[in-house]
Amino acid sequence: MQSEELEKMFKTRSLLNLATQSLSLSLILFMGISPAFAAEQYMINGKIVTRSVYDAVVLLKQGTAQIKANQNKEAVESLQKAESLAPELHEIQFYLGLALAKTGRSEEAIQHYEKARQLNPGFPSVWLNLGGLYQSEGDIGKALEIFNQYLVRFPRDPAAKNVASLVKGLSKEASMRSGANVSDALKTDYLEDVTRQGMVRWSPEKMPLKIYIASGEGVQGYKPQWTEVLKRSFIDWQTASGNLVSFEFTDNKEGSNIQCSWTDDPKALKNIAELGETELYSNSKGLVRGTIKFLTVAIAREMPVTDNRMRFIFLHEIGHALGMPGHTTTPSDAMFYSIGITDDWRTLSERDSNTIRKLYTHPGPSITYKKEL
Repeated sequence: MQSEELEKMFKTRSLLNLATQSLSLSLILFMGISPAFAAEQYMINGKIVTRSVYDAVVLLKQGTAQIKANQNKEAVESLQKAESLAPELHEIQFYLGLALAKTGRSEEAIQHYEKARQLNPGFPSVWLNLGGLYQSEGDIGKALEIFNQYLVRFPRDPAAKNVASLVKGLSKEASMRSGANVSDALKTDYLEDVTRQGMVRWSPEKMPLKIYIASGEGVQGYKPQWTEVLKRSFIDWQTASGNLVSFEFTDNKEGSNIQCSWTDDPKALKNIAELGETELYSNSKGLVRGTIKFLTVAIAREMPVTDNRMRFIFLHEIGHALGMPGHTTTPSDAMFYSIGITDDWRTLSERDSNTIRKLYTHPGPSITYKKEL
């Protein structure tokens, strides 16, 4: 057979370029004179691999795209298929862990993150996500262990500065919780947890509280529907309180009691772990003014700012603005100290309702302070 004929029969077809992991795949077909002798070779980054590994990475790309589109259940299915073909690829274990975490299957997610860490301990993202998952599950001790190991291994990683700040905040939270009763989650309310620094609330004379919500126009990442989600979150707290607190939305910023604004600058927040920040001002009669900032951009590529995430942040920061400056260690509470990885719509629980009602019927005196939350 002439060389030009061989060149025609040698075909290379590039099927996949997985930018997130720098994997380049090609399917190379070698065909002889008879189709019976046809053979295939699969390559990743110039190295020949098996058909199983090749197909697994195709599914990996599909799964990561589904995560990006917030199709997390579909991503779990794609990545589980990929794992069945190539469980030795740490990228598959990592993204399967992420997809499981976002669908609320935390225990399974931890198992896959741990596998990814064993397969490639030099992969910074797995340490970050594993620590974040332990944090979101309320295991501060384990989260600190993972984050501190990350800082030792990757001191120059771009996220190291933020993690160091997070470790500082978690350490403070851990010290505050050192004397907490392990059965706190079984209590019907968490008022004691969120008022350790003293009792503060709005007086009945100020109801309904006037709420001003700034325009998000021009703020990177802002989505117009978030204003309506925020309003609904205020109303849900009103309902949970049995109307002990009530709200009225206004366009008059100066005449408002609580001012809400949006920012796309993480540096505008003193603690990025909550993706929001509340300041309260009070006098001897109770709260007189509050401000809330909401971060509109993601601090981690794998966790985009969705409506569900903003919903949790809204409920949490409104809780602060109503006079609950502290946090709980129970993930199902609106005042849990950290936003979770699970991406689902949050509702106020019976404990949330009991706590806000107890706060606004408690006979204890209010303290006077300006407090950043």
